[in-house]
Amino acid sequence: MSGSSQAVIVGADDQTPEAQRIWKLTASLLSAQSTSPNQPFLPDLQSGLISDLPLAIGKTLGAFVQASACQGAWLAIRRGDSLDIQAEWNDPKAQGVSMLIDENPILRRVNRSLYDVVITREQPNWDNLPYGSLKSGTKVWVCLPLVIGQRLIGVVTILRQKELTRSELGQLRELASQVSPSVEVLVTFSEMAAHLRRLGLLNDFVLTVSSAQNLDQIARRVFGLLSRAFNTELIALFLRSSDGRVLRDYRMFEGKLNVVSVSLAGHSIQPMLKEGRARRIMDTVKEGFVPLNKGARSVLIVPLKYRGQAIGVLIIENLRTEAFNQYDEHLMVVIPSHLAGLIEYTRLREEADGRARSRGL
Repeated sequence: MSGSSQAVIVGADDQTPEAQRIWKLTASLLSAQSTSPNQPFLPDLQSGLISDLPLAIGKTLGAFVQASACQGAWLAIRRGDSLDIQAEWNDPKAQGVSMLIDENPILRRVNRSLYDVVITREQPNWDNLPYGSLKSGTKVWVCLPLVIGQRLIGVVTILRQKELTRSELGQLRELASQVSPSVEVLVTFSEMAAHLRRLGLLNDFVLTVSSAQNLDQIARRVFGLLSRAFNTELIALFLRSSDGRVLRDYRMFEGKLNVVSVSLAGHSIQPMLKEGRARRIMDTVKEGFVPLNKGARSVLIVPLKYRGQAIGVLIIENLRTEAFNQYDEHLMVVIPSHLAGLIEYTRLREEADGRARSRGL
């Protein structure tokens, strides 16, 4: 495999210079062996590219494009119950598209059989293609699964004008088998790196949020940190007033902080304040949960508690299913506990400043 290393180990009590030259010659002959010219280019994914997931996935897709003479292609990585297109070739609209596996018969078939699917324009399933951006003259749609053990980790889809020969299809199957372990390593490393960046929120919180001068500034900085860490702008902060009658609703719209004061009585957040516990919704549709933002599929709900009492609720949503894991939930229990104390201190200070200004008048 491209990027692999070989070594010849010889054990002896003593070796003459002639014997050493023989083994050096043997090793040089082994290293001189090259890959068959009929084999497709396979990028060395585990050296130099491991820290750049988009670039590595793009190079992986490039190997399939080179081997198939196709019109277009895309590579999707599995995230929970969906496949997210991470790389495309000659199909810019495909980038970032998310497809639920169970909602498409072709993807369900690939997930269950872990075998490639080849569909031609004359077949009935042509109208059920999971992503329908086809090129002019496209007659063949090929889906190759990326598999580790008995688990689907992704798919590569290729669009062609003519059917694949048996040799071409066998070559693509072999390529899919070769790149699957490297893709698994890349995705795992990327997820670990993302988790470490999220852990850095604690340090960023101390350095940036704690120096805020008022509640609006606190909310703006918290939203900025969370949106970068979780790659979503669907964030809301609800704070209960000191008398428990009014609820301040903080949200970001087009990069601007929007604050609305509403009555707490009868508000949908009221049960969450009373419950006072963190919740992680993996799939709002399956769990029957109504999100704040239309189309959100994952939700992380964390109460802000000060001296045992919930003074607010922080909600993070994402359009993808299973966007948050248990580590995210644990992290978001630590941060709001500090945030609640900071908010309460800032609120008391603002109230004290207000009373002082009133006395001055």
